[in-house]
Amino acid sequence: MPVKTYKLFVMYAREEKSIHDRLVEHLSPLVNGGSIVVWSDHMIKPGQIWGEEIVKKLNQSDIILMLISASFFNSKYIRTVELKLAKDRHDKGRVRLIPIIARECYWQDDPIVSKLQVLPDGDKAIDSKVNWQSEDQPYTEIVKGIVSIFNEIKPEKEKIPNPKVSSTMRKTADPPIDINSEREETVIHDRKKPDNGGKKPPKTVYYAIGLVFLLALSLVKFFIDYQKRSSEEVRITLAVSNKLAEVRAKLARACTEKVMSEAKVRYTQWRQSPKTKPKNIHEDQKKEDTTDPLPEVNVKINIIHPPNTTVERIDFDPRVPHTIGSESTTVTVIRNEQYKATFYFANGIQPRIIYFNSQNYQIVLR
Repeated sequence: MPVKTYKLFVMYAREEKSIHDRLVEHLSPLVNGGSIVVWSDHMIKPGQIWGEEIVKKLNQSDIILMLISASFFNSKYIRTVELKLAKDRHDKGRVRLIPIIARECYWQDDPIVSKLQVLPDGDKAIDSKVNWQSEDQPYTEIVKGIVSIFNEIKPEKEKIPNPKVSSTMRKTADPPIDINSEREETVIHDRKKPDNGGKKPPKTVYYAIGLVFLLALSLVKFFIDYQKRSSEEVRITLAVSNKLAEVRAKLARACTEKVMSEAKVRYTQWRQSPKTKPKNIHEDQKKEDTTDPLPEVNVKINIIHPPNTTVERIDFDPRVPHTIGSESTTVTVIRNEQYKATFYFANGIQPRIIYFNSQNYQIVLR
């Protein structure tokens, strides 16, 4: 029977790289014999995602070696990721955790390491030169301790019972059955059953089916809640509308009563007040029509001009009827209105424009 190969995962801090390399060197006989396969983070290839590779190898390992030191406890990644995952798998019985005291440190109160049996025996650190006769002695004891647990974690082999048949039963019973031939036929028959090459569907298929089922349940619950919420909103809307209608009716009734009461009061006041004859608009218009127009007056304008000048022509406002004389002029004007007159002289004197009214009837030309 082939020997089972155990997968070892080495968990360590960067400061213990030298101790890690010496330990892997002492484990090489087990590696060459096919008993173990050692993996640590320095084996991550370029281009690989180191976080995913570490988690993957942790989940596949059978034995996890922890190189305990102050740097190991101080590493945040080891505490939060590697050690946490290893502890979960150890509690479920899927992996064996082995603490190895690499350097002197206080580990007795750690919640995980303090509960486990450590290597080397006697809680002695690898780098303690006082406790060891040579540098190789602690590594040799660690390898012996790892080999001692192989029988504990190997699965026990199932044995097929071989029942004894008496001589009397052989005579009356059917001929003996060849167990090996029957087993071969059963294996051949079982191999013909699966259509997919004997492979089970991947776990992702079951995950996808479960996810679709959960999504369908969520959608059903959402629609049920939506229907309840919609019916509740319709009920609230109808209640609010009815309430608003009642308020509007009350307001309209109150306004109508107030308007009617005010109209009654005004009607009563009008009935009790003395009657006055309404004004006749046509009579007012007649009175306005009989008013006298602005009176027209005849104004005699005396013209005083400088000596040795002669007035040849006077142009009055077209509205003014007039008679022209050399020394005076009589015009008909309306009171309180202003008029214009243009005087033209002989001997090349420039014309003069004079403004006058009914009260200013003496024009002096200079």
